[in-house]
Amino acid sequence: MSLQDEPDGARLITTGEAARLLGVSQPTLNRAVRRGLLHPTLTTPGGHRRFDSAELSAALYFEDEI
Repeated sequence: MSLQDEPDGARLITTGEAARLLGVSQPTLNRAVRRGLLHPTLTTPGGHRRFDSAELSAALYFEDEI
């Protein structure tokens, strides 16, 4: 899993890595973002989402809603 470090210390992961961490497909993860259940920490200029690994760990507690 490739993690990116941001200046504020956040550990950012890709959409695919986030989906694997949560045990869902990428379309399911994207649907959760559209529904407001998850929020990307960063969106790149190319439109790619990055998620904070710590926030996703917290999201595991709400897995049934995703």
